[in-house]
Amino acid sequence: SRMTEPLANIETATAPPVAMVKRADLLAAVTAACLVIEKRNTIPILSNVRLMASGEALLVEGTDLDLDTRVMVSGAIDSRFDVTVPAHALRDILRKTKPVEWVKMTEAAKATTETIVPEATGGYQPQSWDKTTPGRLALDFGGLALTLPTLPEADFPNVSGWAFPKDSLGFDASNSFVYSVAAVDLAETFRKVSPAISIEE
Repeated sequence: SRMTEPLANIETATAPPVAMVKRADLLAAVTAACLVIEKRNTIPILSNVRLMASGEALLVEGTDLDLDTRVMVSGAIDSRFDVTVPAHALRDILRKTKPVEWVKMTEAAKATTETIVPEATGGYQPQSWDKTTPGRLALDFGGLALTLPTLPEADFPNVSGWAFPKDSLGFDASNSFVYSVAAVDLAETFRKVSPAISIEE
């Protein structure tokens, strides 16, 4: 049966973390994140978008280490929900499920990172390394079920250094400066200075 409304209470200590949001809202947020996330990246975690519970909303974040974008999406969110998934793959899936209003996301398996320490042989101690085991995020579109691989959320960089959203503007103003500018005015300002921007790499 199709999902028509979010669950009243999705947080259960013994069950995997779950988030339920409107597909269109999540698509808009992930699309914004994809503007700064490259499709191909030598650092795997930078190809992912982070989906994390923040209060009663879902924080959708993407970064390329220079730019950072964060969008809040309302819904029914388990406070433990925190995953990173391939950003462009998630966006493409959301685009192709237009008839569906809601999407339910379940952390089916947690991604983990284990430090491997080889045994010393002949007085030589080989260098240790980190082994990452991908997890899985299950997507339920009310009849259509898909999964995406996840990477440990602890590996996701906090580029901005801001605390997670708390105030009405979406940021903790205690450790950052927040300005509110009309989108049309900001776009016009950028348009005027864009001819001076170098396009040479």
